[in-house]
Amino acid sequence: MDNKATSAWFALQVKTRMERMAIQVLEGKGIVSFAAMYKQARRWSDRVKYVDGPLFPGYIFCQFDRIQRVDVLQTPGVISIVRFGNHPAPIPDEEITSLQAAVASGLPVWPLPHLQPGTRVQIKNSCLGQLSGVLLREKSSMRVVVNVTLLQRAVAVELSRDMISAISGTSLN
Repeated sequence: MDNKATSAWFALQVKTRMERMAIQVLEGKGIVSFAAMYKQARRWSDRVKYVDGPLFPGYIFCQFDRIQRVDVLQTPGVISIVRFGNHPAPIPDEEITSLQAAVASGLPVWPLPHLQPGTRVQIKNSCLGQLSGVLLREKSSMRVVVNVTLLQRAVAVELSRDMISAISGTSLN
């Protein structure tokens, strides 16, 4: 049976600072999972060091079907599957794909609070391919935000103006 055909992506709430350990155990069980990480500056009195930190502290993403739900919930560090009412809430594949592309791009990414809908743009001429998101302007730079609606969180990717184009029916102003 092709597990990919019946599985969906879900957000898992995990214990603080247990994201990586939960991912390792899930992958050891053969369950596809993803922890979105970014480089963050940690300042000590004598130096600044860049370390990997979670874009969504306390959450990881996991692709599984109903049959694997018990295995997922029995994973050390996993608290629960994010739900709406009594049902686990799936995350659209496009949001996970966009998030994975943003993290893998090598471009600077950082966490942001969830944003209200704005101008939707598509990235062109870059290693991000056909990624789409919401455009933000901050001083002279342009940032595209990839939302994970379920968690009400977002990730920003900094781009130059020539790398984006408006999706029909929206404007960049």
